Amino acid sequence: MSLTIGAGNPVTLGTVNGDPVIVNSTYAGDQMWTPTTVTLTADYLRDQAPSGWPFPPGMTGTAAPDLEFPKTLPAGTTLAFAAIEAAALIALGAATNV
Repeated sequence: MSLTIGAGNPVTLGTVNGDPVIVNSTYAGDQMWTPTTVTLTADYLRDQAPSGWPFPPGMTGTAAPDLEFPKTLPAGTTLAFAAIEAAALIALGAATNV
């Protein structure tokens, strides 16, 4: 299953169980970039985001090790994502709100 969150310019950020995590970088409104904390319920193979993507998962203002991508973020991990990426993960059933 693949769900696209937002409207406009689709960007694939990774995969969950082989399903692409697709967001649209031209989605209207600043709220799409608001850091949103979720807990992953499935492993998320997160690719390197395209140039200009505002922040990778976990960039919450606190120093964190190993933020290079691509990498697999394991189920059970709690991270902050851009709201639009968090919404895509939740829509795929790969995350829950904290």
